[in-house]
Amino acid sequence: MPVGHPEFNAAFELPADLDPHLAYPVARLWTDLNDMLPGVLEAIPDELVEALRSGRWDEWRAQATNWFDELSENDERAGWDNLYDAVSWSGARTLDMGYLAAPPQILLWRSGETVTLSWDTRDGRIDDVLCWLESQGSLRLPVTQFLAEVEDFRARLDAAMRQRMQEVAALNFLDAAALTDLERQHQVTLSGEGRHPENVDWDVVFKAIRQLEGWSGMYLIPQ
Repeated sequence: MPVGHPEFNAAFELPADLDPHLAYPVARLWTDLNDMLPGVLEAIPDELVEALRSGRWDEWRAQATNWFDELSENDERAGWDNLYDAVSWSGARTLDMGYLAAPPQILLWRSGETVTLSWDTRDGRIDDVLCWLESQGSLRLPVTQFLAEVEDFRARLDAAMRQRMQEVAALNFLDAAALTDLERQHQVTLSGEGRHPENVDWDVVFKAIRQLEGWSGMYLIPQ
Protein backbone atom coordinates (compact mmCIF):
# COMPACT_ATOMS: atom_id res chain seq x y z
CA MET A 1 0.00 0.00 0.00
CA PRO A 2 1.38 3.46 -0.81
CA VAL A 3 1.90 6.11 1.85
CA GLY A 4 -0.71 8.85 1.89
CA HIS A 5 -2.99 7.21 -0.69
CA PRO A 6 -5.59 9.96 -1.37
CA GLU A 7 -8.58 7.59 -1.36
CA PHE A 8 -7.58 6.18 2.02
CA ASN A 9 -7.13 9.63 3.48
CA ALA A 10 -10.50 10.71 2.12
CA ALA A 11 -12.17 7.55 3.47
CA PHE A 12 -10.88 8.25 6.96
CA GLU A 13 -11.49 12.02 6.64
CA LEU A 14 -7.80 12.78 7.13
CA PRO A 15 -5.74 15.55 5.50
CA ALA A 16 -4.19 14.49 2.22
CA ASP A 17 -0.61 14.71 3.50
CA LEU A 18 -1.01 12.32 6.46
CA ASP A 19 -0.39 8.58 6.42
CA PRO A 20 -3.10 6.70 8.33
CA HIS A 21 -1.60 3.21 7.99
CA LEU A 22 1.67 1.34 8.44
CA ALA A 23 1.50 -1.07 5.52
CA TYR A 24 3.92 0.97 3.42
CA PRO A 25 7.07 0.30 5.51
CA VAL A 26 6.37 -3.45 5.39
CA ALA A 27 5.82 -3.39 1.64
CA ARG A 28 8.92 -1.21 1.24
CA LEU A 29 10.92 -3.77 3.21
CA TRP A 30 9.76 -6.46 0.81
CA THR A 31 10.59 -4.51 -2.35
CA ASP A 32 14.02 -3.52 -1.01
CA LEU A 33 14.77 -7.13 -0.06
CA ASN A 34 13.46 -8.42 -3.38
CA ASP A 35 15.55 -5.91 -5.35
CA MET A 36 18.77 -6.92 -3.57
CA LEU A 37 18.24 -10.69 -3.79
CA PRO A 38 20.26 -11.24 -6.99
CA GLY A 39 23.26 -9.55 -5.38
CA VAL A 40 22.82 -11.40 -2.10
CA LEU A 41 22.74 -14.74 -3.90
CA GLU A 42 25.98 -14.00 -5.78
CA ALA A 43 28.79 -15.47 -3.66
CA ILE A 44 31.57 -13.10 -2.66
CA PRO A 45 35.30 -13.98 -2.69
CA ASP A 46 36.84 -15.61 0.38
CA GLU A 47 39.10 -12.62 1.11
CA LEU A 48 36.08 -10.36 1.50
CA VAL A 49 34.14 -12.95 3.49
CA GLU A 50 36.96 -12.96 6.04
CA ALA A 51 37.06 -9.15 6.07
CA LEU A 52 33.32 -9.03 6.73
CA ARG A 53 33.35 -11.64 9.48
CA SER A 54 36.30 -10.09 11.28
CA GLY A 55 34.90 -6.56 11.15
CA ARG A 56 37.89 -5.34 9.09
CA TRP A 57 35.66 -4.42 6.17
CA ASP A 58 33.59 -1.85 8.08
CA GLU A 59 36.72 -0.34 9.63
CA TRP A 60 38.61 -0.14 6.33
CA ARG A 61 35.65 1.25 4.39
CA ALA A 62 35.17 4.00 6.99
CA GLN A 63 38.89 4.81 6.99
CA ALA A 64 39.15 4.79 3.20
CA THR A 65 36.05 6.97 2.87
CA ASN A 66 37.38 9.48 5.42
CA TRP A 67 40.76 9.57 3.65
CA PHE A 68 39.02 10.15 0.32
CA ASP A 69 36.80 12.91 1.73
CA GLU A 70 39.86 14.83 2.95
CA LEU A 71 41.51 14.94 -0.48
CA SER A 72 41.73 18.23 -2.31
CA GLU A 73 39.53 18.54 -5.37
CA ASN A 74 42.69 19.05 -7.40
CA ASP A 75 44.25 15.80 -6.17
CA GLU A 76 44.42 13.31 -9.05
CA ARG A 77 43.42 10.58 -6.58
CA ALA A 78 40.14 12.33 -5.82
CA GLY A 79 38.25 10.62 -8.64
CA TRP A 80 35.09 8.98 -7.33
CA ASP A 81 35.44 5.85 -9.50
CA ASN A 82 38.08 4.10 -7.40
CA LEU A 83 36.15 4.42 -4.15
CA TYR A 84 32.91 3.42 -5.84
CA ASP A 85 34.48 0.36 -7.46
CA ALA A 86 35.99 -0.69 -4.14
CA VAL A 87 32.90 -0.41 -1.92
CA SER A 88 29.73 -0.48 -4.05
CA TRP A 89 29.42 -4.28 -3.84
CA SER A 90 28.70 -4.00 -0.10
CA GLY A 91 26.18 -1.22 -0.62
CA ALA A 92 24.25 -3.50 -2.96
CA ARG A 93 24.07 -6.04 -0.13
CA THR A 94 22.95 -3.53 2.52
CA LEU A 95 19.24 -3.44 3.29
CA ASP A 96 17.91 0.12 3.07
CA MET A 97 16.32 0.98 6.43
CA GLY A 98 16.51 4.74 5.95
CA TYR A 99 12.78 5.19 6.58
CA LEU A 100 13.35 4.31 10.26
CA ALA A 101 14.64 6.66 12.93
CA ALA A 102 18.18 5.64 13.91
CA PRO A 103 18.18 2.77 11.39
CA PRO A 104 20.31 -0.34 11.90
CA GLN A 105 22.90 -1.40 9.34
CA ILE A 106 21.82 -4.76 7.93
CA LEU A 107 24.07 -6.60 5.51
CA LEU A 108 23.37 -9.87 3.69
CA TRP A 109 25.93 -11.87 1.75
CA ARG A 110 26.57 -15.36 0.44
CA SER A 111 29.60 -17.58 0.91
CA GLY A 112 29.33 -21.03 -0.65
CA GLU A 113 25.91 -22.41 0.25
CA THR A 114 25.40 -20.13 3.25
CA VAL A 115 23.74 -16.71 3.48
CA THR A 116 24.81 -14.50 6.39
CA LEU A 117 22.64 -11.70 7.76
CA SER A 118 24.56 -9.33 10.03
CA TRP A 119 23.35 -6.26 11.91
CA ASP A 120 25.03 -3.35 13.62
CA THR A 121 23.02 -0.81 15.61
CA ARG A 122 25.85 0.94 17.47
CA ASP A 123 25.17 4.19 15.60
CA GLY A 124 21.43 3.91 16.17
CA ARG A 125 21.03 6.71 18.68
CA ILE A 126 18.57 9.53 19.30
CA ASP A 127 19.75 12.24 21.69
CA ASP A 128 22.74 9.96 22.36
CA VAL A 129 20.46 7.18 23.61
CA LEU A 130 20.75 3.77 21.95
CA CYS A 131 17.52 2.75 20.24
CA TRP A 132 18.18 -0.98 19.93
CA LEU A 133 18.60 -3.71 22.55
CA GLU A 134 21.22 -5.67 20.61
CA SER A 135 24.20 -3.78 19.21
CA GLN A 136 25.69 -6.40 16.88
CA GLY A 137 25.01 -9.90 15.70
CA SER A 138 24.67 -12.27 12.78
CA LEU A 139 22.61 -15.19 11.58
CA ARG A 140 23.69 -17.83 9.08
CA LEU A 141 21.26 -19.88 7.03
CA PRO A 142 21.64 -22.42 4.22
CA VAL A 143 20.73 -20.79 0.90
CA THR A 144 17.66 -23.03 0.53
CA GLN A 145 16.37 -22.08 3.98
CA PHE A 146 17.03 -18.40 3.36
CA LEU A 147 15.02 -18.49 0.13
CA ALA A 148 12.21 -20.35 1.91
CA GLU A 149 12.12 -17.62 4.57
CA VAL A 150 11.98 -14.93 1.87
CA GLU A 151 9.05 -16.68 0.17
CA ASP A 152 7.27 -17.12 3.51
CA PHE A 153 7.60 -13.38 4.16
CA ARG A 154 6.21 -12.61 0.70
CA ALA A 155 3.26 -14.98 1.16
CA ARG A 156 2.36 -13.59 4.61
CA LEU A 157 2.61 -10.01 3.33
CA ASP A 158 0.43 -10.94 0.36
CA ALA A 159 -2.26 -12.36 2.66
CA ALA A 160 -2.14 -9.36 5.02
CA MET A 161 -2.37 -6.87 2.14
CA ARG A 162 -5.32 -8.72 0.61
CA GLN A 163 -7.12 -8.70 3.95
CA ARG A 164 -6.49 -4.96 4.25
CA MET A 165 -7.89 -4.35 0.77
CA GLN A 166 -11.00 -6.38 1.58
CA GLU A 167 -11.53 -4.33 4.74
CA VAL A 168 -11.18 -1.09 2.79
CA ALA A 169 -13.53 -2.31 0.06
CA ALA A 170 -16.13 -3.16 2.71
CA LEU A 171 -16.21 0.49 3.78
CA ASN A 172 -17.77 1.31 0.39
CA PHE A 173 -15.82 4.55 0.15
CA LEU A 174 -13.90 3.55 -2.99
CA ASP A 175 -15.37 3.12 -6.43
CA ALA A 176 -14.54 0.23 -8.75
CA ALA A 177 -11.73 2.12 -10.50
CA ALA A 178 -9.97 2.91 -7.20
CA LEU A 179 -10.26 -0.70 -6.05
CA THR A 180 -8.88 -1.89 -9.37
CA ASP A 181 -5.94 0.49 -8.95
CA LEU A 182 -5.26 -0.91 -5.47
CA GLU A 183 -5.25 -4.43 -6.87
CA ARG A 184 -2.85 -3.38 -9.61
CA GLN A 185 -0.47 -1.81 -7.08
CA HIS A 186 -0.71 -4.94 -4.97
CA GLN A 187 0.23 -7.13 -7.92
CA VAL A 188 3.18 -4.90 -8.81
CA THR A 189 4.48 -4.88 -5.24
CA LEU A 190 4.22 -8.65 -4.74
CA SER A 191 5.13 -9.71 -8.27
CA GLY A 192 8.52 -11.04 -7.22
CA GLU A 193 10.16 -9.36 -10.19
CA GLY A 194 13.04 -7.44 -8.62
CA ARG A 195 16.00 -5.82 -10.25
CA HIS A 196 18.45 -7.87 -12.27
CA PRO A 197 21.86 -6.22 -11.88
CA GLU A 198 24.95 -7.56 -13.57
CA ASN A 199 27.26 -9.75 -11.53
CA VAL A 200 30.07 -7.95 -9.76
CA ASP A 201 33.39 -7.83 -11.59
CA TRP A 202 35.54 -8.86 -8.63
CA ASP A 203 38.77 -8.14 -10.53
CA VAL A 204 37.68 -4.50 -10.73
CA VAL A 205 36.82 -4.51 -7.01
CA PHE A 206 40.21 -5.87 -5.96
CA LYS A 207 42.06 -3.55 -8.33
CA ALA A 208 40.29 -0.55 -6.77
CA ILE A 209 40.94 -1.81 -3.23
CA ARG A 210 44.65 -2.25 -3.95
CA GLN A 211 44.79 1.22 -5.50
CA LEU A 212 43.23 2.77 -2.40
CA GLU A 213 45.48 0.71 -0.13
CA GLY A 214 48.55 1.93 -1.96
CA TRP A 215 47.47 5.57 -1.88
CA SER A 216 46.23 5.69 1.71
CA GLY A 217 48.55 3.19 3.39
CA MET A 218 45.49 1.53 4.96
CA TYR A 219 45.36 -2.16 4.10
CA LEU A 220 42.28 -4.34 4.02
CA ILE A 221 43.72 -7.58 2.65
CA PRO A 222 46.86 -8.94 4.38
CA GLN A 223 49.93 -8.52 2.19
